[in-house]
Amino acid sequence: MPTLTKDQLTALAELIHDKDELKFIRAFMRIPNKSKEEVPFNPWPVQERLIHSMSGRDVTVKDSQCGSTSIYTAVFTKRTITIPNTTTVIIAHDEFTTGRLLHRAQIMYDSIPLAAKPRQDHSSTYEKRFPDINSVMYISTARAAVAGRGEPIHNLLLSEAAFYMPGARERIIIPALQRVPPDGTVVIESTPQGEDEILYPEVQKALSGDGV
Repeated sequence: MPTLTKDQLTALAELIHDKDELKFIRAFMRIPNKSKEEVPFNPWPVQERLIHSMSGRDVTVKDSQCGSTSIYTAVFTKRTITIPNTTTVIIAHDEFTTGRLLHRAQIMYDSIPLAAKPRQDHSSTYEKRFPDINSVMYISTARAAVAGRGEPIHNLLLSEAAFYMPGARERIIIPALQRVPPDGTVVIESTPQGEDEILYPEVQKALSGDGV
C-alpha cells in the first residue's frame, strides 16, 4: 500500500473524527454485493436515514432488504477501530447470518488503509481484537451469546431480534443491556414476526412513549 502524504494523513484524521460516520464508510469501506463481489460501500438513502436518526437507544422495524444490519455493522466497526477501549457486541439469530456478518465485518476492516486502522491480532470464530487500542468486537448467535467476560458494552446490535429463541430476553438481552453505559448505543432491529418476546414489546413501549 502506498505511503500517504501529509495532506492525505490530515484528511484521514478529519474523516476518523468527523461526527458524520458515513463519510468514513464511503471513503474506505467495501462490502460484498449480491454477486459476492467486493464493491465500495455507498449507503442507500434508507441506510443514511437510519444512521442520522440514531438516538443511542433505537428500535428498528425493517423489511428484509433495506441493509440495516450492514450499515449498523459498518458504523460499529468504525467506532471499534477508531475509538480506544471500545467493546462492540453484535448478536444474530442464526449461524448462517453470524458467519455472513463476520465475513462482512472483516472485509470492511481489510479495505481500510493501514494508516486509518489499528492492528488486528486475533480473529476467532466470534472475536476480533485490536490490542493497540484495547478494543474488541464480538459477533455471535443468540444461542451462543459470546459477548466477553462482563466488561461494558459500548455498542450493542441485536439483529433480527424477533427471531431469537424463546427465553433469549431473560438469558441474553436483559444481561447485555445492563452492561451498556448511559452513553453507549443499543440498536434492536428486525423484520417483524408477530407478537415475539423481544421486538414486539419494545415497539409497543416505544409507540406509547414508555420505552427507554
